[in-house]
Amino acid sequence: MIFDLAIVDAETATATGEKFDLPRVLDAMIGFTRAFVGRILELKGKVPGIGQPRFRSLFDDRAGMVPLDEGGYARFRKEAEAFVGQIDATCVDARVDVGPFSLRLRPFGNENLYLAGGGRITLTDGAPWQGLDPTPLIHFWSSGQRPFLGESGQGALRQLVPQLAPAGARYHGEPTPRLLFPHRRFGAGTGPLRIELIATQ
Repeated sequence: MIFDLAIVDAETATATGEKFDLPRVLDAMIGFTRAFVGRILELKGKVPGIGQPRFRSLFDDRAGMVPLDEGGYARFRKEAEAFVGQIDATCVDARVDVGPFSLRLRPFGNENLYLAGGGRITLTDGAPWQGLDPTPLIHFWSSGQRPFLGESGQGALRQLVPQLAPAGARYHGEPTPRLLFPHRRFGAGTGPLRIELIATQ
């Protein structure tokens, strides 16, 4: 939840809400992703379709995937840190594909604010802006042509993610599988937030 919303300019709004400890969030996200990728790669040669993990950075959403190595993790951290002082809540993600899984690392939450005609501000789905949630998360999708994982993939996540999740993170399987990094463990109090604002007209 957020309150005290104000428009700063055509691309930014401010509000008061839950703030997060970005270094702690990034450590947890990267640590989990390393462990998850490592566990899937242990099945290489045993399960068809598991090859070199691939990576797409926060700022290159139109670029192709590149092989994931230590430089990829470092780049993700550096790019996320570049948001400090600029934006606290926005739906941007880095992508890691390994085997049948596509992980979307979203250190600034899963939502933007939308400015519609007449100055009305809503969330992506048209819900009231007060419901914006800046909780960092990792979404799990299919790395194949269809975005949603089948039952076997979701079953594997239900077993694997809770085993590898950092302390305090919470796994939810519905409506889409995701690992949340909640404020109770990863927060930094409550205060002013800068939120990306997108004009729909």
